[in-house]
Amino acid sequence: MSRFTVLDAADSVQYNQWISIWEAWEAREVFAHPEYLKSLKRECDSALCVVQEDVGGVVLLPVILRPLCSETWAGMGNKYQDIVTPYGFGGPFGIGTPNLADFWKGLAQWAACNRIISAFFRFSPFSADIKSMVSQVEVRNGNVIRSLPEGNDLIWQEYDKTVRHHIRRADSLGLKVEVDTNGKRMNDFLRIYYETMRRRNALPYYYFPERLFNNIFQTIPGSAILFHVTNGNTVISSEMVLVAEENMYAFLGGTDGRFTDMNSGELLSHSIINWGIENGKKQYVMGGGYKGHDGIFQFKKKFAPNGTVPFEVGKHIFDSTAYINMCEKRREYDRQQGQDRAEDSSYFPAYRTQYD
Repeated sequence: MSRFTVLDAADSVQYNQWISIWEAWEAREVFAHPEYLKSLKRECDSALCVVQEDVGGVVLLPVILRPLCSETWAGMGNKYQDIVTPYGFGGPFGIGTPNLADFWKGLAQWAACNRIISAFFRFSPFSADIKSMVSQVEVRNGNVIRSLPEGNDLIWQEYDKTVRHHIRRADSLGLKVEVDTNGKRMNDFLRIYYETMRRRNALPYYYFPERLFNNIFQTIPGSAILFHVTNGNTVISSEMVLVAEENMYAFLGGTDGRFTDMNSGELLSHSIINWGIENGKKQYVMGGGYKGHDGIFQFKKKFAPNGTVPFEVGKHIFDSTAYINMCEKRREYDRQQGQDRAEDSSYFPAYRTQYD
């Protein structure tokens, strides 16, 4: 016997059901918490969790439901919608050994009933495996994972020798690391994060609002830590790390451009890894680069030379006719606006852009 439900964080009863399932889950991944999705969604969107429960276990798929009627190009009367997993690693997550075929059947039926055209999945390294059911799976980047049970000594030896040298140099310069569990130096983190985004010419998508960071600290206690490198009284590097029961994740951060030659990044990552070891975590998911195997990716790989796994995304079309019609509708709107937008074949769904 199986049960398929979709829980809406805006409904107090369903919100509590979602929380109960999440709290009973040993892994308790932050990406599947309703408050995480609420912090990322737009006002017009809905924070949902698709849940499949059967005798074998449970599937959790946190998604943001986006109505197309909120998009100027689509028109206020548009009845179609799409779903996307939240930034980071959205699952789906499996608890036990649930029947994934039943889950996918329920998802497809729900999508049809709610005029959901497409779904975009950001697969977690620890996802339940639905890849054979998704229309297209694409490797977007390398994802560096530092395994932690090996302990400090062995992990230190596995670092690239330049990392060890730079950590020693940072120590010799008197740099210190501060573990900020309450977010008391949030303003320093935000200053460095936004300055780093500007310096790297990051897309607008990556300028996450301040409320996201504050909400994570305030509404999901214990799920986030700020790590700061200080030079005297000045924070020169900062990283927000999301912390689940077993795993932790490099989320967002950066380095003050005035101090990039002090090797604070190496000291920061090393200190985060040590914290994870001391607190019994199994994996530190460091993530990948901004674009492909760039300098950021190469920097992370030096901490786990054998820890690279692919970062995969899934693109699925539930209603191909509606999908084609929406792509044409967007093209026609852009032509009328004199934009003649060149479609990015890698962006999904193609009727949207990185700005909407």
